[in-house]
Amino acid sequence: MHGLSEKVTAISAGGEFALALLESGTVEGWGADEAGQLTVEEVEEGFIPSAVPIAGLSGVSSIAAGRNHGLALLGDGTVKAWGDGTFGELGAGNNEDSSTPVAVAGLSEVEAISAGTHDSLALLKSGSMMAWGANKFGALGNGEMGTNSNVAVAVLGVSKAVSISAGSNHMLAVGESIPSVSAVSPNAGPSSGGTVVKMTGAQFTGATAVKFGKTEAAGFTVESATSITATAPAGTGTVDVTVTTPTGTSPTGPTDKFTYASLPTITKLSTKSGPAAGGTTVTITGTQLASVTGVSFGGTQATEFTVKSATMLTVVTPASVAGTAFVTVTNPAGTSATTSKAKFKYIPAVEGVSPNGGSTAGGATVTVTGSGFAPGMTESTFKFGTQKATGVNCTSTTSCTMTVPAQSAGTVNVLATVRKAKSPVNAPADQFTYS
Repeated sequence: MHGLSEKVTAISAGGEFALALLESGTVEGWGADEAGQLTVEEVEEGFIPSAVPIAGLSGVSSIAAGRNHGLALLGDGTVKAWGDGTFGELGAGNNEDSSTPVAVAGLSEVEAISAGTHDSLALLKSGSMMAWGANKFGALGNGEMGTNSNVAVAVLGVSKAVSISAGSNHMLAVGESIPSVSAVSPNAGPSSGGTVVKMTGAQFTGATAVKFGKTEAAGFTVESATSITATAPAGTGTVDVTVTTPTGTSPTGPTDKFTYASLPTITKLSTKSGPAAGGTTVTITGTQLASVTGVSFGGTQATEFTVKSATMLTVVTPASVAGTAFVTVTNPAGTSATTSKAKFKYIPAVEGVSPNGGSTAGGATVTVTGSGFAPGMTESTFKFGTQKATGVNCTSTTSCTMTVPAQSAGTVNVLATVRKAKSPVNAPADQFTYS
């Protein structure tokens, strides 16, 4: 550019003029000057094709050019403006043009400036913003629309901006990073509160509050920039867990959910009996099932279950000793009560008899294999046809020894009864032949 007197450190282009910040902290400009934006009193034909000094400026650290006005940020944190003042864009308390830089009233501790078409914006060191000038479309951000301001007014709702930009009829600000919650564990707990919950995410340093919905956590500890532990307060339903720091509050989303649970109930089992070997799929209907963490059949935990909704889940029965078992479900609030609607009957099975034949006089020892037998000598009984075996001793749920009773010649089924549950006929695996 012709006429610049020294090294340039920054530039800014306005409507029909341009500004350059020089290494010495002074400013030069060129182009149109009809509103005094070049600070030259008399300009032939209204423009200057080469750089001229902007009068009355020194110690400048930053510049900004609007459509017909200029701004300069000084090293002491104040701002000066010149040129078109029709819409109050000079911030001098009037709507007059000025060919001499004037102080923007009420500004100090300014860190950055930006000039729009007919408005101006300043970022303060505190992270807040001040704006002045045209406000037809609410560009000043002061909660009003249509009323221009010739003095700087606070931009509402912004407290930690780090970068600003003024447009034709709007303004932008980039804020410091706000916290975010990416996971909550555990993500459910009793409605009475007290669950210690770990939140993982980002930007947690300096957290001032943790809320479960609208309720403050009973207490919280910032473990790192990415981890917080908090004690859940009492509550109901599913809520968002949010973290607040001086830069703002984490946005809500699917990853920050926490569900308050009441005790679950079981109102119906789709299937009320099945083999003691397990493997039966049962649909459980009830309440508060959404956050179920375990399903038990008589104290034996199922290893496979799927929650379908808050009122339904499916489960595959585990293997168990034959007999009637109460089914219970557990969620973060506790375990369901045992009721008549939550009974499942395990049926034993005889799958082998060895040896599978003998004398009609009886007295031989045989081993019966199968499933659902009660270990020991008292709770499992066996009949060979109509006659009861003696000396029963079950060494496991799948194997028992006994003494064959006497009986007339022929083939009979060996049937087991365990805790009032009887095995079905399973010929030929459960047969014994007398001869």
